Amino acid sequence: MKVKALYGGSIKPFSHTTALRYRLHHKAGILGVVNDLNGLIQNPVRLAQLNNVCALYDLKTVKSTALTYNSGYLAGLFDSDGSVYYNVASIQVFITVSQKGRYLLDLLQSIYGGKVYPTNASKTAYK
Repeated sequence: MKVKALYGGSIKPFSHTTALRYRLHHKAGILGVVNDLNGLIQNPVRLAQLNNVCALYDLKTVKSTALTYNSGYLAGLFDSDGSVYYNVASIQVFITVSQKGRYLLDLLQSIYGGKVYPTNASKTAYK
């Protein structure tokens, strides 16, 4: 609702589920979102998508700002892909973020420390 209030658009439920869909169709709102996100995207897949949108609207893609220890990026990533585990046997707490690729996790490791490892033998996902 906050994003809708800022950029416009519509929020409608998916059929047969409790999930909602946000859609934005008007150019002014789309340009507002693109301009506000430009320079903040770290995920290479999302950056490629942003490049396509910028090309469509004849905008220049801004180089992503470097992450710092106090960047809010980890909070958003943890909110979507993070977990907290407690191992009773070892009396340890594990704070993890899972991704299909290593790129973002290696970036976070360089700032916060920790260890990046594959979650399975085929190395199709990492924590």
